[in-house]
Amino acid sequence: MSASLRIDATSRPVDSATSALAPWAPLLLRAVVGFGLVMHGYAKLARGPDTFAVVLHTLGVPLPGVLAWLTTCVELIGGLAVLAGAFLPIVSIPLAMVLLTAMFTVHRPYGFFSVKLLAVTSTGTTFGPVGYEIILLYLAGLGALALGGAGPLSVDRWRARALARRRTGSDTLARATESIEVHCDESGEIDRFLGDRIYEFNAGATARDDGELFAVTRRDAAGAIVAGASGYTWGGCCYVAHLWVSRPMRARGLGAAILLAVEDHAMVKGCAIVLLASHSFQAPAFYEKMGYVRQAEIADHPVGHSSIFFAKRLRLAAENGLV
Repeated sequence: MSASLRIDATSRPVDSATSALAPWAPLLLRAVVGFGLVMHGYAKLARGPDTFAVVLHTLGVPLPGVLAWLTTCVELIGGLAVLAGAFLPIVSIPLAMVLLTAMFTVHRPYGFFSVKLLAVTSTGTTFGPVGYEIILLYLAGLGALALGGAGPLSVDRWRARALARRRTGSDTLARATESIEVHCDESGEIDRFLGDRIYEFNAGATARDDGELFAVTRRDAAGAIVAGASGYTWGGCCYVAHLWVSRPMRARGLGAAILLAVEDHAMVKGCAIVLLASHSFQAPAFYEKMGYVRQAEIADHPVGHSSIFFAKRLRLAAENGLV
């Protein structure tokens, strides 16, 4: 009992260490296989692919010149890809074709063993032609990497993680959009709700909770509104959302009177600036005459026209006698 307990106690760290090191096994395969392929390709390049083409021609291989260069490039580029762990399932195919061609055209007639001891003499040891044993080892290594993955510190691992992150982001977006709806009939109520929530956030973020809606109106004898403006004051600013004068009352100075009333109200509320917007087909010239300065213009809002944003600093205007 105690002996088995001791064995279990000592075997657990070994098993743990083995499990921790197991993911690094492909790195060893890539180092050996990739380095070997690069060296074979470099050797062919150093001797000149034309030299290798002569060997292929002697073996009766068609297009020896083309295949010599092709084999050299496949071994060099493919070997580097194996070392980097890049696109191994794809790269393994041309590498395997080169290895199989070498095995059946060159090494198969010399048997399995790569090392054949022919003789030991006083001048040294003599070995026979190389068999296809090493070719099979290269093929096995490529197959293991192509099927099992490139392992850590590889381009393929990085690509897989990047793809997983993109898919996770897409799934999250898909789940987020499942219950999104577009409303037209409830837009007014929803607009008020959203406005309240945004104001709550803005007030909390700025510690300015002095927001207030306002409206300025002019009515006729029957009590109907013939001109008016509406907007809000908040945080030392006044925003004019709407300003309207009925057609029969235009060109009588009523618009200017409405706007001046807005500015008076803004100053009472401690506002230093009034902001508003006008389309190019509305009254930009009127606002400029009233001392407002263009801040920005957005083209094609609506298409063929533009939106113009104005601002007027009340203190500066008051100092210049414009308020």
